[in-house]
Amino acid sequence: MSALPTGAELLALERQVRRRGSGLEAPQLLGCWRLDQVWPKGSPRPSAFSGALLRAVQARL
Repeated sequence: MSALPTGAELLALERQVRRRGSGLEAPQLLGCWRLDQVWPKGSPRPSAFSGALLRAVQARL
């Protein structure tokens, strides 16, 4: 299993996807997504409190 990207790497990936697209199709995204980390807008790191709270209430997308 590969290491998770850093905040700076995630922001760079997001910029790239916004320009070029991700190549993902809607059927590839079907399923239940469990929230693990929540990144506040403009923050270089995830919010530990928000992530813990959402996991505690078993938040899903």
